[in-house]
Amino acid sequence: MTTEQAHKISCQNVHLLLRNHILGVWFFLDEPCTQTLAGREYLGTVHVTKSGKQCQAWSSSTPHVPDSALTDDKFPDGSRKAASNYCRNPDDTFTEGVWCYTMNPDTRWELCAVPSCSKSAAPPLH
Repeated sequence: MTTEQAHKISCQNVHLLLRNHILGVWFFLDEPCTQTLAGREYLGTVHVTKSGKQCQAWSSSTPHVPDSALTDDKFPDGSRKAASNYCRNPDDTFTEGVWCYTMNPDTRWELCAVPSCSKSAAPPLH
């Protein structure tokens, strides 16, 4: 990996770039976090809620029909399909963080456990 490639790491998430000194291989340890409290910019891949429920795909209507106001332009990925089943906050009025519809028919939606980047502590690189 070149230095230029290393600098192209996404600013949407906090990435720790670790180098294995023995093998000379580059590894990425992805620690997704939200830049803002509402998390509308979040592009990470967390797909379970705080209580461990699997997230429903945003483009699916099973088991829950998504709110029709959550149109493609509300997703930082560019569309509901591209957002897959990842935790997001496409609701302009919701400020409590990223969430998802769940695959549990008895639980429509739940918040996801995605920390704020400002509260993420990265270990020192050696």
